[in-house]
Amino acid sequence: ILKTTNGGSDWIAAQGTPPEASRLFSIYFTDINTGYATGDHGRVLKTIDAGNNWFSVPTNGTFNFLRSITFTDNNKGYVGGQGVAEAPGILKTIDGGISWTSPVSGANCSINSIYFIDADTGYAVGDNGKVLKTTDSGTNWTMQTIGNNYSFKSVYFTGPNTGYICGGNNNNTNGAILKTINGGNNWTTQTIGTTNDINSIFFINSNTGYAVANGGIILKTINGGTNWNVLTSGTTSDLNSIYFPDTNTAYAVGGNGTILKLSADLSYEWTPAAGLDNKNIQNPKATITNSAKYFVTAINSDGCITIDSVSVIVNSLTANAGADKTIVCGGTAQIDNVASNYTGTGVLSYNWFPVTGLDDSTIKNPKATITNNTKYYVTVSTPDGCAAIDSVNITVNSLTANAGADKTIICGGTAQLENVTSNYSGTGTLSYIWSPVTGLDNSTIKNPKVTIINNAKYYVTVTTPNGCAAIDSVNINVNSLTANAGTDKTIICGGTAQLDNVTSNYTGTGALSYNWSPVTGLNFDNIQNPTATLTENTTYTVTVTTPNSCIATNSVDVSIIPMNAIEICIVGVDSSNKNIVIWNKPPSLAIDSFYIYRETNITNVYQKISAVSYDSLSVFIDNTSSPDVQSNKYKISIKDECGLESLKSAYHKTMHLAINQGMGNTWNLIWDPYEGFTVSTYNVYRGTLPNNLQLIGTSSGANTQYSDLTAPSGYLYYQVEVVSPNSCSPSKSLSSSRSNIATNNPNGIYENNNTSGLFSIYPNPVNDKIEISVFQKSLPLTSVGIEIMNAEGQIIKSLNIRENKAVIDVSDFASGMYFVRVITSNGLALKKFIKK
Repeated sequence: ILKTTNGGSDWIAAQGTPPEASRLFSIYFTDINTGYATGDHGRVLKTIDAGNNWFSVPTNGTFNFLRSITFTDNNKGYVGGQGVAEAPGILKTIDGGISWTSPVSGANCSINSIYFIDADTGYAVGDNGKVLKTTDSGTNWTMQTIGNNYSFKSVYFTGPNTGYICGGNNNNTNGAILKTINGGNNWTTQTIGTTNDINSIFFINSNTGYAVANGGIILKTINGGTNWNVLTSGTTSDLNSIYFPDTNTAYAVGGNGTILKLSADLSYEWTPAAGLDNKNIQNPKATITNSAKYFVTAINSDGCITIDSVSVIVNSLTANAGADKTIVCGGTAQIDNVASNYTGTGVLSYNWFPVTGLDDSTIKNPKATITNNTKYYVTVSTPDGCAAIDSVNITVNSLTANAGADKTIICGGTAQLENVTSNYSGTGTLSYIWSPVTGLDNSTIKNPKVTIINNAKYYVTVTTPNGCAAIDSVNINVNSLTANAGTDKTIICGGTAQLDNVTSNYTGTGALSYNWSPVTGLNFDNIQNPTATLTENTTYTVTVTTPNSCIATNSVDVSIIPMNAIEICIVGVDSSNKNIVIWNKPPSLAIDSFYIYRETNITNVYQKISAVSYDSLSVFIDNTSSPDVQSNKYKISIKDECGLESLKSAYHKTMHLAINQGMGNTWNLIWDPYEGFTVSTYNVYRGTLPNNLQLIGTSSGANTQYSDLTAPSGYLYYQVEVVSPNSCSPSKSLSSSRSNIATNNPNGIYENNNTSGLFSIYPNPVNDKIEISVFQKSLPLTSVGIEIMNAEGQIIKSLNIRENKAVIDVSDFASGMYFVRVITSNGLALKKFIKK
C-alpha cells in the first residue's frame, strides 16, 4: 500500500501491512482517516490514521480473493470477490468492518467491482458477463446476464438510471464498454476504438468520462459514451484503475508499478486577444460581434508545446416583443418582457416607437394605455452596438356597458337599479351619466334609485378617463297600485266590526294615506283599520294614495245579521191556571222585543202568539192556553232594533196531568213529561182543596205515571212539579214548573174567575147524555162554539149552536174525565165532566 501527501510527486509504503504474501486489489476511504483495502485469501485491511498503519479485520468466511470494496456511509460497506469453488462472494458490514455478513447473491461467478448509487441501490459485476443489482441495501441481489464471454472489471453510474460497465472477453482479445439508461434493465455496447480489455472506468460529469485498458490505453468521452477517443498515456503497461479527485486531476495505475497523473499545470496563450476577457487562462470568455477563430498555445512545465484552435460563430441578435395584446378602449395592456438570444453580460437597452400611450418607452415591458389599434416596435441594443427589432400589436376593442335587467315596480314605488357593468380593464375611474334624470335619486352614480309613476326608459353613458364611451338602457315598468280592504264583516245590530288593515302592493318608502267613505258609523275615516258601529248593512270604500299621488280603491261590506237565539228558562202553569213562559233577558241596547211562539195543532209548526217588549219583565202568560185540556210547546226569538229576528229557541213543553180512579180509593196519575231540560225528579202533590196541596211522593224523571194508593175519600186535587236546573233571573218568576191541577170533583174544575159562570153541565158525572146551558148577556143569541176534549187534550166532538142549551150524547165515550170548552162573544170557559 503506497501513500502520497504531495499530489503524487512522492509515494511511501504504508506501515502494518500483513507479513503474508497477499496481493491487494482495491482500496476505499470513508473519511480522511478511515480506509479499507482488500486482496487475496479474503483479506480485509483497515486504517484509522489516514493510512499510516493498517491492521486485519476478520471477514468470517473463506475466499480466494476480494477484488472490490466500497462504503455508502461510515459504517455500511460492501466487498466482492470469489469464494471457494468459485462461488460468488459479497460481504456486507454495518458496523465499520467489525463484523461481516454474506448476502445471497444468486450468481456463480467472481465479483470484480461494486458500485452504489445511493444507500439502497447498488450494482456488482464479475466474470461470465454477470451483472447483479440490489435495491434493498444489499440484502437481496438480482441477476442480469449480459453474455458469458465477457469478464466485467468495473462499474460506474453517473445518475439513478445511467451507468457503464467495462471489461473484455475471456480470451483477452476484445475489450468492451456497455451503457444502460434504464437502471440496468438493458445494456448497449459502445464503440471504443480498441480491442484491449478495459479494466476501469470513471466519469467526472454526465458527459465526460475516462477508461483505462491493457497496453497503456486511456479512453475519453465527452458525449456520455457515444464516442471514445484514445489518449496518449506514455506507457504500454496494462492500466488497472483510474480515479479523479477533482475535475482537472486524475491518477491511473497499472503493471510494473506504473502510476500516471493527469495535471492541469499548463500555461496558455490565446490569439487574437480581441474580445477575450483573459487570453492566458484555460477557458476565457469571448464577447464579439462577428464570427472569429481563436488559437491556443499550451506549454507544460517541461516546455512541450501544443497548439489548437476553436471557432466562435456569431449569430444575429434577435428580439421577441411577446404576444399581441387585446384591450378594451381606455384600458391598459401590460406588454410582455422582450426576450432575446443575447448571452453577454452587458445590459441591453430598449427603445419603443411610437411612444404614445406608453408609461416608459425605454424598458423591456412597458404598459400601453390607448384608445385605438396600435403597432409598437422595439429596438433591442447590446452595449457594443448589436441591434434587433420586433413588434407587437395592441388591438383595442370597443367599450361596452350593461345597465342590468329591466325592473318592474308598483306605482309610487322605488326600483334599485343594478350596478352598471363594463368590459373596461383600466385602472382609472369610470364616469356615469343617466338620462332622463326624472325620478332618479342620483344621475351620476352607477346604480341610482328610481321612483316613478309611469313607465320609463333610462339611458346610461359610461365614459373612461381618456374619453372612451358606451351607452346602454334599462326599462322601468310601472304596475298599477292595488289595495285590499280585507274580508267582509258581519255584526249583530248595535255591534262593532274591526275592519282589517288595508294591504297594498306598494313598495315605496313613503307613508300611504287612507280615506274611507261613507264615514257613517266609523270611528276614524283616515286610518288603515277603522271600526264600524252600524244599524244597517253598509259598503265602505277605501281610497289609498301614495306620496306621489298614485291611487287605488277597494271596498268591504259590513252586514247586520240576526242576534243569536236565546233559550227559554222554564215553562209551566201559573196560579191563574194559565201557561207561563220565563226566560233570561240578555243585556243589550239593540233588542226591541221578544217574540213568543206556540205549537199549533200541526206537529213542529209554530205560530207567533205575542211579543214582549225588551223593557218588560221577561215573563209571558198565555191567557189563551188551556192547561187542563192539554200541554203546549213554546219557543221564543229576539227582534232587534234593526228589525231582524233571530232564530227561534229550542222548545219547552208544559206538563198536562190527568187522573183516573183505580180500585177503591186508589188514584192513578198520568202526565205529559216536561220537555226542555233533563228532568231528574217529579214531585207529586195532593190536597183536598186546590189551594192546599202537599207533597206526597216523588218519581224519577224517566217516569210519567204515579199511583196514589193511600188517597183519602172525598174530593181530591193533584198536581205534578219539576224543579228547574237553570237559574231564571226575572223577579216573581217560578222556581219550578207545575202542571195543571187534576181533581175528581165534578164541580171542582179550576176555572177562570171571569168566565166560570158562562155555562153549566148537567148531570156530572154522566151516563149517556149531558145538557149544556149557556148564559149570554147579550141578545139576540150569537153563535156559540162547544168543544169536547179527552184527557189528553184531543178534540173528539165539536158543534155550534145559536141557542142557550144543547144536549149531547156521550154514551159511546169511554169512562174517564173529559173537558168542555165553550166559546161565546162574552169569552171562553172550560169545565170538566166525568163519564161513568
